[in-house]
Amino acid sequence: MDLPHRLIETLADKWKPEEFRDKELELPREERRAPVADLMKALEASLVRKEPAKATTQAVKGPQKRRVGKPAA
Repeated sequence: MDLPHRLIETLADKWKPEEFRDKELELPREERRAPVADLMKALEASLVRKEPAKATTQAVKGPQKRRVGKPAA
């Protein structure tokens, strides 16, 4: 257990906030905004690319109901 503690002590250093700066705040306000995606346009494009879904037997029949109290046939 001594080795991990020594390693941390060796690598640890005092926090010096002056060494770090917020680059995001240095940009003009217009450049800070993240691009906004047009979600409706993306959805419509994905629907155009997608093939129509095939109906499965389970979807047509619906879920099977299990009878409680009676043995299965």
